[in-house]
Amino acid sequence: MSGSRSPQAFDVDTYATITAELAQPETPREVVLARHGLDEESWVALDHYWQDRLSSALDEDVEGVPPLIAAYAAAFERARAAARKHATILPIERFADATREIQRRGDPVAALKHVGVSLEDFLRANEHWTKAMISDPDLLQRFRSRLAR
Repeated sequence: MSGSRSPQAFDVDTYATITAELAQPETPREVVLARHGLDEESWVALDHYWQDRLSSALDEDVEGVPPLIAAYAAAFERARAAARKHATILPIERFADATREIQRRGDPVAALKHVGVSLEDFLRANEHWTKAMISDPDLLQRFRSRLAR
C-alpha cells in the first residue's frame, strides 16, 4: 500500500467516493488514485477489503437493507451527485442527435460511438434534459424538431 495507510484507514464514505470517481471516464484512473494517496496495488487491497465487508453485510440477518450497504449506497450517490454538478452537459441538439442515432441503429453502444458521445455523457444529458423538458414545452419542441431531422 502506498504510504502507511491500511485499507481499514478508509471509511465507507471515502471508499464510495473513490469508487464513484473511478467510474467517471474524464479523469484518468491513476490521477483519481493518486488524489487519495493510492496506487494500483493499494487500490486493489482497499477494494478487496470493502468488497468483502459489503458482501458480509449482505449476509446479515436484518430487516431491510443492512446498515453498511445503506451507508455505501448513500455515500456513492452523494459522490455521483457532486460529480454531476461539475460535469459538462451535452447541448440539447447534440443530445437529440445522439438519441436519434440510437433510435436509428437500435444499438446504443454503436450509436454513441458513431456520434462520438460517451455513455456517461449521454446518461448525464438524458437526466438533465428530460427533467428540463418536463417543465419547458419550448425546449421539448426543440428536442422533437431536432429528433425528426
